[in-house]
Amino acid sequence: MNINSSSFTYMLCRERAEPLSKAFHFCGYMLSYSANTDCSNFSSGQVSVAIIGLCVDSHGEIERSAIPEYLAKKMKDGGGGEAGVLNAIEHCDRLAGSYLILFGDSSGVFALTDAISSVQANYYEVEGCVASSENLVAQKYGLPISKRNREIRQASSFSEAMPYDVTLYDHIRTLLPNHYLKVDSGSAVRFFPSVARIKPDATLDKVVETSIGLVDNIVREYLKHEDCICPLTAGWDSRVVLAFMRRNRSAITCYTAIHDSLGEGSDDIKIPRQITADLGIAYRVIPPARAPQEWVNFVRDYVGPFHSRFMIDSAFQFRKSFKGRAVVNGQIIDQIGKSKTGINLPDFFASDGFLRCRLHNYSRLASSEIKRWRKAIPASWVSRFDLFAWESRLGRWSSQNNTVCAALSMRSLNIFNCREIILLWLSVSRSKRAKLMLHKAILGKVDPILLKYPVNPSNRVAFLKKSRLLFFLGTYIKYYFGAIRAAISLEDQSRP
Repeated sequence: MNINSSSFTYMLCRERAEPLSKAFHFCGYMLSYSANTDCSNFSSGQVSVAIIGLCVDSHGEIERSAIPEYLAKKMKDGGGGEAGVLNAIEHCDRLAGSYLILFGDSSGVFALTDAISSVQANYYEVEGCVASSENLVAQKYGLPISKRNREIRQASSFSEAMPYDVTLYDHIRTLLPNHYLKVDSGSAVRFFPSVARIKPDATLDKVVETSIGLVDNIVREYLKHEDCICPLTAGWDSRVVLAFMRRNRSAITCYTAIHDSLGEGSDDIKIPRQITADLGIAYRVIPPARAPQEWVNFVRDYVGPFHSRFMIDSAFQFRKSFKGRAVVNGQIIDQIGKSKTGINLPDFFASDGFLRCRLHNYSRLASSEIKRWRKAIPASWVSRFDLFAWESRLGRWSSQNNTVCAALSMRSLNIFNCREIILLWLSVSRSKRAKLMLHKAILGKVDPILLKYPVNPSNRVAFLKKSRLLFFLGTYIKYYFGAIRAAISLEDQSRP
């Protein structure tokens, strides 16, 4: 493995970052990026915009290559400086993909991630520096792992994310969705929720109709630039993704990956086999594969020492079967579309303790970080459950997985990764989303034949989500059983 084969990989600092093979000057900084990372830029006078990754227009009106110029114009229209950046950010709601945008003029340099921060922006608070991996920043400045942050990291499965904007290192933070970064000062600014952004006023039918048009445009744009393949299980989310792929491409390939908890006889293989056979879709079941130690070492060096072996093996499993192709996923319609964090619980149940359970972290230090996150949120129409799902589950957990995949040159894209779509879905009541009304309405209009196939028929705990009381109690019970297992595991490891 080599860092120049990694996707979505970059560093912005004062000097060129070795060994990233590509670089150019950007407003007093040097933007370095890997050979396998896309980058476009535009400059006019003192205004510059650079985009790292895949960024497309969900309205289907602006060509991908013209987006930097479009944003530079919006900066000028807003009067330049930070006000100009804020004006440009308002016009980024329509953008979709996996990307980081850099804005620069005489007032400084600013950074904005895509809607769910799938391309991470890890920044150094002490000096102007931002990179796709916290380890790249730490290695540049010779920073040791923080004892406190290590404790937080080791208090959960490595497949779970750190709380709020915390990384393994003091003074390195991760930029969350709904924030932009002042690179020069190493400080993040929340721009949403805000009093200026009112709740979209739309019925479920209108939300579905608008969403379908936007997602169709996104899928068509993705397919111009990537050879996409569609994972398929017995669940709702992958079925909605399949519906849009079928609608916009005549020949598609679906797959299901076998792993420890998913075998040949599971619904997640039997039902996709039935769907694809009936509809004439190419389908593969890919066998489990264990990544070579070289891959594990590379992730530890580039991404960090505490990452899920399962994710590394999954990336290797995908690359071995579908090298050169991109995978599309449905994590946003899972977390936001189902109101997954709190289903339809009243917002006062979104306590620090409950959210810590949903974070799956057993350290009390995690609670202090969740409290810090909660105190930074202004009052608004957006539920704290939804905001936690957006910024923590998607902005940290999903983003962490994407970073591992990108390091191993597996390109993962989300067809719903667009602020305009997320804001539309948030306007639908959590009660309706928890009842899967959004999924069913979209499938009913895009590909109604997919509604006839069973969904997760062997799921024995689905009833928990139909009762607010059972869901609430079940969340705590699951958490404390996990805490007991974790304590026993640590005790066993400490014995001679």
